[in-house]
Amino acid sequence: MNNLDTLLQTQNPDFLKEYKGLIVSCSGGLDSTALFHILYRRLKMKKNFPLALLHFNFGLRSKESDGDENFVKKLAEYHNVPFFVRKVSAAERESRKENNIQAWARAIRLDQFKEFSQDSWVIALGHQKDDLAENVLLRLIRGVSPGSILGMQEWHPPFWRPLLGITRAKLAEWMYRQNLQHRRDSSNDKMDYSRNVIRNIVLPELEKLNSSAKDHLIRCAHETKEFVEFARASLPPVEKLMTESRREETHVIDKKTLDFLPQSVAYDVLSCGIGRPEGEGINHKILEQALGSLHRSSPKTSRILAQLPSGRRLLQHNGKISISSVLRGAQKPRYKQHAAAVFQEERAIILGPSAIVDFFPVPSGTVLDQKFQVRNSKPDVRKLRDF
Repeated sequence: MNNLDTLLQTQNPDFLKEYKGLIVSCSGGLDSTALFHILYRRLKMKKNFPLALLHFNFGLRSKESDGDENFVKKLAEYHNVPFFVRKVSAAERESRKENNIQAWARAIRLDQFKEFSQDSWVIALGHQKDDLAENVLLRLIRGVSPGSILGMQEWHPPFWRPLLGITRAKLAEWMYRQNLQHRRDSSNDKMDYSRNVIRNIVLPELEKLNSSAKDHLIRCAHETKEFVEFARASLPPVEKLMTESRREETHVIDKKTLDFLPQSVAYDVLSCGIGRPEGEGINHKILEQALGSLHRSSPKTSRILAQLPSGRRLLQHNGKISISSVLRGAQKPRYKQHAAAVFQEERAIILGPSAIVDFFPVPSGTVLDQKFQVRNSKPDVRKLRDF
């Protein structure tokens, strides 16, 4: 345990040479504070490779939040390292539209991380072994695809998680032996958050059944990821399974290809090949809905297979499966407003099975029906399709 600060020397992080510095995202809690001390001890002699601290103050715990910020600031001052803080204003908190506080806070962190990564910083995160096990359970519960169960990786540019092999208990023991202080986040005790339920109730109960439960969860996730990667390697590259679309869809894949594959592999091809190029994984429930709809329909059918959370849609058209671009202002149809839009903008409204509205530019004179016919127009009529 006394040699925990030599941990990073065994990892040989050569990738650090490609960056200008390392910034530790530090909440002041046990994990991120321990990570800072370990990194500082290793990098303090490297004058040409700066180490810095970044703190987020969301102001959700009033004086406690300010206390966390002050702790991290003093930590930076004592060790003479740069200190950055992203302080969320009261106005930002009041104007947030996201009901999920954790998702809202995560979005703010990612925006800030993006700025630092664009400036060639590596971002070190204090996730450790317990976090990894919790993440596996959460992802299983949420129904992610097999290749995504593990989630966290040690090195995923620009993020570095050096502590994924160390348990929270070992970090606490090391901090105690080194007489190092850290802050305690009272929100970790609240059962309002899924992760806290997993951490404080589910995993302890699993460890009563088997003391190695966390290790087995992580090992199973690693092995599943390897199996998926092997299966992907045995297939043609996903890029070869897809072709460029001539319309608004960015990637398409043949229905015949999906019919040929085992169902679980077809799920992965859809999620990896179509979802991820757009920055959006597709969960199992949506994939199941999409493939079920696909198998029940004829190859030539044009239809919406699934509506995705981001506003995109999984589409079937002429034997091809594709993901659409983001819809602007997708909403349920409102007859009068949309009728006015047709007359004013000379655009047609196409209503899909899930009642999502699309506006497609059409020439004057296009006849939708007798109520929607554009007046004072040229007799130029064309047929309209779903997409």
